[in-house]
Parts: sequence; C-alpha cells; structure tokens
Amino acid sequence: MSAATVIDLGDDALRLVVEIESGSVPEPSAELDTRWGELAARNPRLFNGRILAFLHADLASTRLRVRVDEYKRMAAQSRDDPRLTQFGVTGVLTATDDSARPCVLLGRRSAATHIHPGRWELAPSGGVDAPEPGITRLSVTQICAQLERELAEETGVTIDGLTPTPIALCHDPDAPSMDVIFRLKLGTMPSEHKATWEYDQLVWVPINRLRDELDIRSIDLIAPSAAVLRWLGWM
Repeated sequence: MSAATVIDLGDDALRLVVEIESGSVPEPSAELDTRWGELAARNPRLFNGRILAFLHADLASTRLRVRVDEYKRMAAQSRDDPRLTQFGVTGVLTATDDSARPCVLLGRRSAATHIHPGRWELAPSGGVDAPEPGITRLSVTQICAQLERELAEETGVTIDGLTPTPIALCHDPDAPSMDVIFRLKLGTMPSEHKATWEYDQLVWVPINRLRDELDIRSIDLIAPSAAVLRWLGWM
C-alpha cells in the first residue's frame, strides 16, 4: 500500500478550473482487452464509460489538466505500471447528531466495487464524468454538480441550498486517482440513507472520536481518507 498525498488548494480554491485536452482516446491493447473481459466476467457491475484522466496540476494558477479516456483502460491497467489516473471528487460531509456533536460521514464500499472493496472512506466519492464533446473546461461549480450527484446516488442525501467548498486535492496511488476534496456542512444529520450497491453501510462518526485508537481499528479506512482527516487535524 502506498501513501496518499493531500495538496492544499489555499485561498484561490474557488477559482479552480479544469482544462480538458483535446485528442482521441488511445486504442486499448489486446492484453488490456483480455484483462477487462476477465474483470467484467467476475463483476457484472463494471461499465466501460467515458471518464476524465488526470494529467497535471498547476497550483500557481489553480488549473488542472485532464483528458477524456475510458474506464476500462484505468480499471484493467497493470497495477505494477499504472499509466492512467482517474480524476474524481470526494466530499467531507459533516452534520451534528442529537447531542450536538459534529460528525463526519463514512461509507463502507461494497464487495461489488472495483477499487477498495469492503473498506471505509469519506462519502461520497467517485470519478468525474467526461462532459459532452466540445467542452474544453469545467468550472468549480460544474465539478460541484458531480459531487452533488454522487451524494444523491450513493447516500440519498440532497444538499439544495448548500455550497460545497473545494479545499484540497488528494492523490491515491493505489487506485490510482486524483480527487478534488470538498467540505459540505449539513445542519442535523439525515435520519435515513438510501441503500445503494456502492456502499453497504454508512455511519456518522463523531469527529472527537476519530482519534480514538479503538474506533480506527474497527474501521478499515482507505489511505486517502485517512490522509485528508489527518490534514484537517481530526486524526
């Protein structure tokens, strides 16, 4: 397992722009097609859609460069020599419980997920969909919209009237992925969550208990989520 890296976006985070490079998606090799076929046979949930692959971050101008690619090229690539990093979003969703304690939402990824199955992470989290052909850039508002869709689909929570705030980037070399991290604050936590195939369990963990060794032992947290929580000073 490799270490995850958190990169502070600083005061200019709301100026974040994602520039999409032009060009055609490379043809997959026969070896990659074979590996993809084997993965899809084992997990019918896998779907080869258009994704965004992360290329470079220019923090001085708060610009990220990405290109359009296919999910199967990311999923079936060799873990010993990964060449494609998926561009995604992750939310740090907080709310207060009945005792007015601030809590953060964690989700356990189901066995049907391809990356980190059965492990816990900050929820919601997922790849950014490739936009329609001809679109060459995405604003922070458009990236927020992706996060809102992930939140509704994965947890059943909607955030009408709330403004997610970008705070950092997080690189997960094991996925591999580069996510924009957003803060989202609800008032009180929802009483129920919609069951989904992506998360088989969702829990609100009091932030002041995240440092408790017993709590962390009972939750197999993925490295990027742990890195973000440490960066926030919560672990």
